[in-house]
Amino acid sequence: MADGSKQPIHIHGNDRLSDRVNLFQQQAAKHEKAQKSNPFSSKFDPKGGDSNTSIGLSKDDPRIGSTLFLSGKFFSTTTLFKGNAVGYYRAGRVSRSKNMMASTRKEIPIAIRDLVIQDWKGGQKGGLSQRQIGTKYKLARTTIQTIIKNFRANGSVQNKVRSGRKPILAHREVRHVLNKVNVTPSLSAPKLSTEIKEMFDKQVSPRTIQRTLNKGNLKSHRAVRKPLIVPRNATKRVKFARDHISKPQTFWDSILWTDESKFNVFGSDGRRRVWRYPKEALNPKNLNPTVKHGGGSVMVWGCMASSGAGKMEFIDGIMDQYKYQGILDRNIQESVRKLGLGRRFVFQQDNDPKHSAKSTMEYFKKKKFRS
Repeated sequence: MADGSKQPIHIHGNDRLSDRVNLFQQQAAKHEKAQKSNPFSSKFDPKGGDSNTSIGLSKDDPRIGSTLFLSGKFFSTTTLFKGNAVGYYRAGRVSRSKNMMASTRKEIPIAIRDLVIQDWKGGQKGGLSQRQIGTKYKLARTTIQTIIKNFRANGSVQNKVRSGRKPILAHREVRHVLNKVNVTPSLSAPKLSTEIKEMFDKQVSPRTIQRTLNKGNLKSHRAVRKPLIVPRNATKRVKFARDHISKPQTFWDSILWTDESKFNVFGSDGRRRVWRYPKEALNPKNLNPTVKHGGGSVMVWGCMASSGAGKMEFIDGIMDQYKYQGILDRNIQESVRKLGLGRRFVFQQDNDPKHSAKSTMEYFKKKKFRS
């Protein structure tokens, strides 16, 4: 056709398919026309015509930051990437491409502000006036005055850092969140979000609660697993510490510490963390190898003092109070002589049931162990 558009297609006996094909052609032509006015497109036509000449722009283009000549007007490509207003200088005016992301407010591109300041500085030396600068760039004189005023105040044409959206939580509500977590550290963000909704009638997302806690220097960590200490035992521990805090070094040198411990033959029962690059999870050095049946483990009894380590014995099977007493018979006296503790040593053990069994207590009395 004369205007360059394609002839409508007619498929004999299938008008519905013909309409769909023609509609697709119209949309394709509309899209191609829009791409010619989009500086980021490879089909960008600076002259606005039907020319196939393309100077499609990208952020990797070496011309970014330089001045291009489009339709008889100079145009700085930094306009495309600086400032909130994304536009381009074409045919003597600042226009906004329909296919480019529009900002929430219209702003003069940074490149145009730079040109305004350059012309204004030249005007101080006998060049263009503010009115002439406005006419040159199709801007109001008050806009030119504002650009110059901001440049004088800040020494730059860049936008100031804006404060952003007002926080949804007031200081009082932030303090409430921090206090709740200080009292109950295990509270989850969704629960706190629900509580804020009930108390202050504010809809707050769990992510907002997390950011609030992070700003308060609180980070989420996995709780350390430790044996439960009831208040009665806590009182006993404090009393023990106070009774022994002033003991001389000779007292601690006379103590024989004993305990049992399990050692894995292969691997570890705990978690293992590695630092690795993406997509290297299956690299052998990043794996935590396992074997069937856990690899096995051994139980070991041992003792030590301030002068060194005593004897050690491997435990076969499950240890009960009688097997424990047999281990003490075979190892205590030799360890005491080896470590030079003397006859008045203090035997120290934990409160394992086999350690505090009635027969074990009678064994200690018979052997005259001090504990």
